[in-house]
Amino acid sequence: MSGRIVVDLGSSIPSHAAGITNWTKIRVPLSKSNSEFDFLQTLRHEVGHVYINKLSDGKTTAYFNALRVLHEGVATTVQLSPGDEKTAAEILKMERWATA
Repeated sequence: MSGRIVVDLGSSIPSHAAGITNWTKIRVPLSKSNSEFDFLQTLRHEVGHVYINKLSDGKTTAYFNALRVLHEGVATTVQLSPGDEKTAAEILKMERWATA
């Protein structure tokens, strides 16, 4: 498995996604981002997915559907890890949604 991760800022992605990854290439078009904050959150989220795959030597790929909750949970934790006010507000919004 390659140690290189390519970040593609120009390719198109499906309309429902903010970013996607295929484990070696992350696509986060700048045109989809509303702000620098949104772009950085999306990039951190996709990098979280890549690191899970790299740390498992690619073994999680074969079981991605079964491990999707783990993948999304770790990626969201990476996405929301910095302790700024916007991130704290986003976490609170997600917690309220989950509670409801």
